[in-house]
Amino acid sequence: MADYKRRDAAGQHADFGIARRYLRMAMCLMRTSQTYLPRHMRQPGVKLEERAGYYLMTWPCLRDKWQKLGALKAAFAKDRPLGQWRNMIQDLYEIKLKL
Repeated sequence: MADYKRRDAAGQHADFGIARRYLRMAMCLMRTSQTYLPRHMRQPGVKLEERAGYYLMTWPCLRDKWQKLGALKAAFAKDRPLGQWRNMIQDLYEIKLKL
């Protein structure tokens, strides 16, 4: 939000700048087959249990978003990118992300 306000105050197209940032982030994650983690969770000293807790905490919001769109089962099918992501997170962190 601070970066958006800074860009907007400088007369830049803040919406486009932020959109480009998210697009670059998404493309990098896809190219490297990584899952998103906030910066503080990517530090070397963070334990797997903490990262698992992050995914368990954010999962209900993500699930509810797709549920409201009526596409929960389709989006998280095993052959779809989100379904593959879900399976990978469950395997890596030995957690269950229930649909």
